[in-house]
Amino acid sequence: MITGPISSLWAGKLVASTRKAEGWVDNVVLHTKEKNDDSRSLRGQLLRVDDSSELLLSADYQRLRDEDMARIPLTHMTKNLPFNALGVYQSLCGDNNPSCATNPGDGYARQFAYGASAKFTEHFSPSSDLISISAYRRSYNQWSMDSLGAVLPLANDVWDNTSQYSEELRWVCLRPSSD
Repeated sequence: MITGPISSLWAGKLVASTRKAEGWVDNVVLHTKEKNDDSRSLRGQLLRVDDSSELLLSADYQRLRDEDMARIPLTHMTKNLPFNALGVYQSLCGDNNPSCATNPGDGYARQFAYGASAKFTEHFSPSSDLISISAYRRSYNQWSMDSLGAVLPLANDVWDNTSQYSEELRWVCLRPSSD
């Protein structure tokens, strides 16, 4: 994170984050490591303040790319199957072992999102402000994961592609202080 003044009227902030980790779950069916982590994010802000107004500009970006989705069977979701999914899992991984998976296919998660916003405040008097907040956000999510977590190849696939714009306008009247 870097933050601080840029000039007498402007200040800024920049934050970057990255995380990358190899898988830590043993998939005993596929003979692979699962639950890796690969994510990045970036966020920045600029703030301008003078006697009569304030402007805050913000932007962000984030990305996630995970290559697998190790699952453990949920008993309330699998009790109506013609076989005991939890029993299959326990026979291969033991009892309640979060570092073991039995899903028969690799899953994945792909996400990215970005957005920007501007908040402008005009101080009309000591007791009233006009505030405008404009924002745009875009997100894309795609993931596939094993539904059961135990040997049977049933998967959930999800795709979500969203764009959003918002505008908010506020007139704020402050009560004068009673001294």
